[in-house]
Amino acid sequence: MRDRWLILPFLLAILSGPAEGAGFLDTGIFDPNQLGSAIPQAVADEALLLVGSYAAHRPYSGAVARSTGSLLDLGIETTLVKIGEGLPDALTANGIPVNATAVPAIPMIKAHLRKSIGESSEFGLSALTFKRQAVYGADLKFSLVSAEEGPSLALRMLYTWISIPMLYIDRCTVISPELVVSQPLSFAESWIGIGGRFVSGTMKATVTTTVGPLTVSTDLSKTGSAGSAYAFTGVKFRIPGATGLRLGIEGSFDSAGYHTMGTFLGVGF
Repeated sequence: MRDRWLILPFLLAILSGPAEGAGFLDTGIFDPNQLGSAIPQAVADEALLLVGSYAAHRPYSGAVARSTGSLLDLGIETTLVKIGEGLPDALTANGIPVNATAVPAIPMIKAHLRKSIGESSEFGLSALTFKRQAVYGADLKFSLVSAEEGPSLALRMLYTWISIPMLYIDRCTVISPELVVSQPLSFAESWIGIGGRFVSGTMKATVTTTVGPLTVSTDLSKTGSAGSAYAFTGVKFRIPGATGLRLGIEGSFDSAGYHTMGTFLGVGF
């Protein structure tokens, strides 16, 4: 796990130029555009997809807007995310071999809020902030079919905003449309669904160097974008009923290898 998280610092090394010979920084002439172009586009795209897939907002809910029967639900998400091979493969293809023999999974923990809006729509919010690292997410769900008996169908739009300077992610946004089908019961709701994830953003690093008596800091940046498709399934229990404990579990399969398994624990008021 630790080895995989050391992948992203390699990006800063790329931006700084080759280790041998006269690199950009050796000249004392600083051109952020030229330096930024030193990182291969495929590496930037895969790095943003990694962070976007890892931190993406996940509703942990089915298709029925008023399935819980409570005023609102508050809870904590704990999701284990498997790291795909896209970034290690992109680094290796561009001459930076990475030890990717291990297949780690890393946890994501967020606070959640869910609330119904009328009979046919619902929204959710999630957040995590820690030492200048921030992840904020939201979703808006519209019920297309609400059946008293049988499956219900809903369209859901998800949005995530991410800023993780420690991983050189200045800004990253994730947009995910989803279709979800669920079967509500008196004490639980199970669901399956499909979605697409579209990630875009900017990587940013500051390089400081000394040329004679001068110390110069230069901001290097690189934009990128990528996407993937995924399928998911889960179930959420209401104990004892409309108000009380919420216990959910959800797993997903991602075309880029960022598979997940997670739980939701909360309370309905």
